[in-house]
Amino acid sequence: MSSKHPGFRSLLTLATLVVLALGASCSGCGQETPEQQAERVRAELSANGVSGINVTVGDDGRVTVSGTVDSDEERARIAGLVDGLDGLAGTWVNRISVVPPEPEITEEERLAQERAAACRSALTSASSTNVLFATSRATLDRDARTLLDGVVAAAGSCDAYSLALAGHADPRGEEAYNQGLSERRAESVKRYLVGEGLSEEAISTSGYGESRSLGGSLEADRRVEIGVGG
Repeated sequence: MSSKHPGFRSLLTLATLVVLALGASCSGCGQETPEQQAERVRAELSANGVSGINVTVGDDGRVTVSGTVDSDEERARIAGLVDGLDGLAGTWVNRISVVPPEPEITEEERLAQERAAACRSALTSASSTNVLFATSRATLDRDARTLLDGVVAAAGSCDAYSLALAGHADPRGEEAYNQGLSERRAESVKRYLVGEGLSEEAISTSGYGESRSLGGSLEADRRVEIGVGG
């Protein structure tokens, strides 16, 4: 037949090309765009009471779900909802972070925290100035006692506290002598504080001799620093 009707073969060839062309032009027919998939995810999460989660399309064209939840269980629930959608299982990006909520505290605990913060602030302010000493002396003068009285008054508002006393000496004299002098200075401050009613167990002492000179006046090196703990 083809030999008798040469045009018939040409018609068949043309028809085949048309069919192929139509098939190529419709290769994406029935497929969702990433934006449409993202919209389906948003609708699914909203229908199941999920809020605060962002659904976007990444640079790679994949749907990305991000945000924070308060438990691993909620993160897994959201992942299950998305995976349950047709065509999305295993193809989307899960960037949901778990941030546990702050534990609830009682009114009594809140007030205790406020008192502790006020105590620390008052003690830090009262001890911000170093206790200074005369050359080769570990006894407290009037100014030192006045300063320490402020520390005692501040500690009176505290449920708990700790003080770390660090003694120092200027670099003159023998190193061994300066080490002992710095320790005696710290102990002198502790004795005064304990004598004024502070807890001996809450106060620690240490001496650093001349090893931590401030590099300025010698008077500034003859000091006890007061560190405040909780």
